Parts: sequence; C-alpha cells; structure tokens
Amino acid sequence: MDEFDWLDDLPEAWSTPPELTVPTRVHLVNFVIHVISSDYTSNSINESIGELLSEHGRFNVAYQVSAKRGLPERDLIGLSVALEGVLKKCWEAWLKYQQIWISGNTPSGGDYQQLLMDLRTSRDEIRRIRPV
Repeated sequence: MDEFDWLDDLPEAWSTPPELTVPTRVHLVNFVIHVISSDYTSNSINESIGELLSEHGRFNVAYQVSAKRGLPERDLIGLSVALEGVLKKCWEAWLKYQQIWISGNTPSGGDYQQLLMDLRTSRDEIRRIRPV
C-alpha cells in the first residue's frame, strides 16, 4: 500500500468560482467581500458574515498551531478540504438568495431566514472542525 493512498478517500475538490479568487488569496475573505459589497445584503446578513469571518480567523490560527505541532499531513489536508466544503455551502446559499433578487423578485421572509440559518450553520461547522 502506497503511503499516499489515503488521498483517494478525500472528497472531490471543489472548483472555486472565479468570483472567489480575487481580490485576496483567501477564498472565504473574498466571499465576505462579495456579500457585504452586494446590493442584496442587510445588517443581519452582514452580522452573520462577520461571525463567519471571525470563526474562519480562529480556525486559521488553530490550524497554524496544529501544523507547527506536527499534525499529520493527512489531517491538515482533511481540515482544508472540510473548510472548502463549508465555503461551497455558503456560496451556494448566497447564489440562491441573490438569484431571487436578480430575477426581479423579492425574497420571502423564509428565503431570508434560510440564508441566515445557512450562514450560521456554516459558522458553527467551522467551529466544530477547528483543530484544538
């Protein structure tokens, strides 16, 4: 058995949309910038986005400490893949919400609450996978 066979067990990589590759190198930060600079955001959405960004920052600090402590490469890659999975969920939730506006409709209260719940669930997921 090859020592890198475990890489085959990782989920298929998400192809990051071009909108999330700029202006920084950090995809989640670009997502935050994309949302807060949108015409379709609100104070509550921005608050949830801020919480998501804060949790992402905590994750990164814990990740760096874990890497320095020698967490196995397999675990570090798994954490990175999991974090990208959270970003994918956020992006898909935002696109769904944004599309309602773009199509000329106004999101229902349920659409709005769903986006907030998705963002908060993503924040909690980052907290859950954060290395200790």
